[in-house]
Amino acid sequence: MILHKNRDDGTAWHMAAENGKLQSLYNLWEWAKKVLTAEELNSKMFLNKYIKLRTAWHVAAENDELDIIQNLWEWAKGVNFC
Repeated sequence: MILHKNRDDGTAWHMAAENGKLQSLYNLWEWAKKVLTAEELNSKMFLNKYIKLRTAWHVAAENDELDIIQNLWEWAKGVNFC
């Protein structure tokens, strides 16, 4: 479910980042940690791209969502992404 893509190839993860929904991102993150491997977290969440090859990092930055960027960074460090 978390990795299902909509018609624009965006996932729930992308949509939450794009719309500034930090609590939704947190809930998705907590659920994903329970069911995905570290490799899947990196490739299918942090680096997964949609419209114009943008990741959740890109859309959060485009929308000046500093709190989301900071949380994405902290979560990524937790799975040895950074």
